[in-house]
Amino acid sequence: MKKDRIYTVIFALTFFSICACSQDPIFYTISRETAPLDPIIKGSPTNIVKFEYGGVPGFFVASGKLYRYANGSWNNSCPQPGERVTALAATTKYLYAVCMTGDSKATLRRLGHEDTSWKEITDTSGSSMIQSIYADPDSPRLFAGIGSSDPYAIWHIHDDDSEMKLLPGEVKYLSGTAFLDGIHYLSTRDLIVIGGQIFRVSESSLTGTSPDIAQLDELPSGEGNKNRLIIGMIKLDDEIAEVVEDAMADPPILPQPRKPPTIIAVERSGGSFFKVESAGFTRMKFDNGDGIETGGFATGALALWANADGSRTLLVAGVQGGLYNSLTTSYTHGYVEFDLNSDGSINTASSRHNAGNLFTIVDNEQDRYTATIGKHPINHLYQAPAEIDSSKTFFAATQNAGLWSYRDRNPGGWQWNAED
Repeated sequence: MKKDRIYTVIFALTFFSICACSQDPIFYTISRETAPLDPIIKGSPTNIVKFEYGGVPGFFVASGKLYRYANGSWNNSCPQPGERVTALAATTKYLYAVCMTGDSKATLRRLGHEDTSWKEITDTSGSSMIQSIYADPDSPRLFAGIGSSDPYAIWHIHDDDSEMKLLPGEVKYLSGTAFLDGIHYLSTRDLIVIGGQIFRVSESSLTGTSPDIAQLDELPSGEGNKNRLIIGMIKLDDEIAEVVEDAMADPPILPQPRKPPTIIAVERSGGSFFKVESAGFTRMKFDNGDGIETGGFATGALALWANADGSRTLLVAGVQGGLYNSLTTSYTHGYVEFDLNSDGSINTASSRHNAGNLFTIVDNEQDRYTATIGKHPINHLYQAPAEIDSSKTFFAATQNAGLWSYRDRNPGGWQWNAED
């Protein structure tokens, strides 16, 4: 009997040793997690948008209430649009917000640079289902996605107008916009099935009665699929201005053709990058022929990042390791990075930096990254401009763990943690 008990103990120890060995990487990663902070902005924050208010540069985010970052700290003493804020966007003149009322209706409101209160936009759409709003900060026009299922619609409003107008055509759920050379580019996705499109529409035609909206084709023509689930869009800072002609110089300086900035759209599944132009959109590739992609599922979070002296610049993209969390997939979220050239374009001679090889890893603290921000899918990313925050703090709006930031914290040093 005593011998049986000894064998039982030996078997149990052996079993737990095997389990510990197989799970050791996960448990070690968990052990590297920093003490979690209580986020000042909880839940699922909106995107962060830069907007100068009352003569003070700053940026805004919302999670129910509206929060403003200015003069080195967060506060919610700014004018509140009312009810629960679910989305933000900023144009050249206004900060826009989608507000959910007590009866589950969504209203669109806006605040000017010097306004003391928000003004509600006249909604002629006949719908109370405003789901998303997007605006290029270089444009005076906002686009709103309306509808929770087919049929969807896109409405728009100019800063100088007081009511929204319908953008004609069959569309999907609005997921992003970019403005370049008088053309608005709109990305869409379907919430249920794999599908979506990229459209173009000129600003000049939006002032008339028949906007010239057109769906773009994937190039080369006939070889691609123009219906793709596009989940996000960004405009790079790689524009090269035209060189002014100087005939008196020796040798003479001739005018150079202008190179417009690159507009990038990212697909949900696999995270493929597409370059968007007026003629269509093209899958982007590295020099070795591999596609430029996030891998896994892209969340649509896209941001430009630069270190303190600008010697290294990156395009950062949010990723989701799986559609459902488990012990293994919950540590494969976070983001991936792509090197940029000195002119702001993607370095196609480089490659994607996966989790664990990122700029935020100090002293090779790969497991600290994985055990912190790597646990959370990220909806939005944003680096604070130097004129607002001299530290150029990098922020991440998580899906359900509040607003996070990468800071040098005392105690603990450089780490990802909730913004407190």
